[in-house]
Amino acid sequence: MPEGSYDSAIIEEAPKSLPEDVRLVAVEAIRRASAESKRSLESLELKIRIAEFATALHLLVANENNQDYKVDLINWDHFAHATATNIIRLDKTGLKDIIPDTVRKMVAHFYVGFEVMRDATRDELDEVLDSFGYPTSRILDDLVTESLEKGSKKSPEDIRREFESVFARLFFQQDYPDLEKRMREELLAVGYQLPKLKSDKSYGYSDEEGDIYPTFTTEMLPA
Repeated sequence: MPEGSYDSAIIEEAPKSLPEDVRLVAVEAIRRASAESKRSLESLELKIRIAEFATALHLLVANENNQDYKVDLINWDHFAHATATNIIRLDKTGLKDIIPDTVRKMVAHFYVGFEVMRDATRDELDEVLDSFGYPTSRILDDLVTESLEKGSKKSPEDIRREFESVFARLFFQQDYPDLEKRMREELLAVGYQLPKLKSDKSYGYSDEEGDIYPTFTTEMLPA
């Protein structure tokens, strides 16, 4: 709703029979309550998206890296991308403390990896990721750090130049298992109750179109 109409709606809720000075106080109280209610809903949605994203990534990693486990699910990568996009959208000044560091990193890396496959340019990616606090330059920093940790003898500058030269062809998913594990551990530590993989090697539910999504309850969220 446009800001003007939002304010008008708040003013309409304040009883017109009140004295003007009292009415202005009532209007401000209603405005604050409405803003707090809106923030609470956004906070809840953000936590839900984080839990969904973590669940989707957990299943994707299991499917890719455990030959004894094959997730019989459709479009989990698309679901994870849609959820990552929603997390980026919901990341606002008043909600930034809700997103753990590993989640922010995982969301940015996954989003870039998915969008690069769609031929997105770095400028297009940075339009989205700058406000999220994880532009492509920071992702390149991560890749340089990971290369050095793995024993590369090249200088950080040379490694970065190499990554920049092949940015559009980078396979960002190569380090997902370690990052996904750290993300999951951090979420569990702050109170998320994330589901474990089921012994029957299935998970989720199917909608009318056959797409499958996580089985989700608010009990998965931190208090």
